[in-house]
Amino acid sequence: MSNSIKAINLSEEDKTALEKILRQRNIGAGTFTRAKILLYKS
Repeated sequence: MSNSIKAINLSEEDKTALEKILRQRNIGAGTFTRAKILLYKS
């Protein structure tokens, strides 16, 4: 199986919500990582 990178389309609201998650100080490491990955893929 190959791990290919696929771009995803996020609305501006979704991007804003993910960026807000990244700025929070009390989130878990897993949540931070998932949010960052989603932003990179968009």
